[in-house]
Amino acid sequence: MNKERLRLSISFREEYRHIYEHLLKQPNKSDYICRILQKEMEREKCLEERIASLLSFFSDSSILATTELPNSTTKKEQELQNEDIDLLNTLF
Repeated sequence: MNKERLRLSISFREEYRHIYEHLLKQPNKSDYICRILQKEMEREKCLEERIASLLSFFSDSSILATTELPNSTTKKEQELQNEDIDLLNTLF
């Protein structure tokens, strides 16, 4: 049974010539592009899951109730701050 192929035509601006030339070197261009896009989609999904996890963590009222002094940081709070820094570095 022959499956119909999905087709797409793309063009490259001059500023992306190096990408175009790299793509020309690939034996199976469509497979190469699909694998790269799949990895990107998985990375985005992972990032969304991490953000959802952080939001869930922050919305937990027991976390907010454990802070005694505004200027004191516990080890757990410092770990959270480091996670926030890592997340921001990943996003930007």
